[in-house]
Amino acid sequence: MLFGPINSECSTAAEDSTLKTEAQLKSCAVNDDVEGIAQATVDGVPLQSLNSYKIHSLLFNFTFPQDNIFGARPGPTQVVSDGLWVFLQPLSAGNHIIHPRGVVLANPTTGTQSFAMDATYHLVVK
Repeated sequence: MLFGPINSECSTAAEDSTLKTEAQLKSCAVNDDVEGIAQATVDGVPLQSLNSYKIHSLLFNFTFPQDNIFGARPGPTQVVSDGLWVFLQPLSAGNHIIHPRGVVLANPTTGTQSFAMDATYHLVVK
């Protein structure tokens, strides 16, 4: 199972239209202070050293739909993502609960907004 306790992104459409290069977008998206603001448990057991799950994406293309949650203009854009992505080993047969959560704080310099994520996945492995 692959899941992201917390992630951020910056695009040429949503955050700041002056961001044009991959380096500028990466600088905007990077949040190196994720320890303590991101947590994840598997069957009630906290995952340790979440920073070891940190991934910086390469530049990729994305299309914002009409009326998207970011308030970005609809259409194609380029994006860089940064965050935590946990890839679990196969779980044993039975019921499992995965609970990722985290917070990203606003950065007025880059135009990013604060947001929080808290999800609970109830899995049945057969």
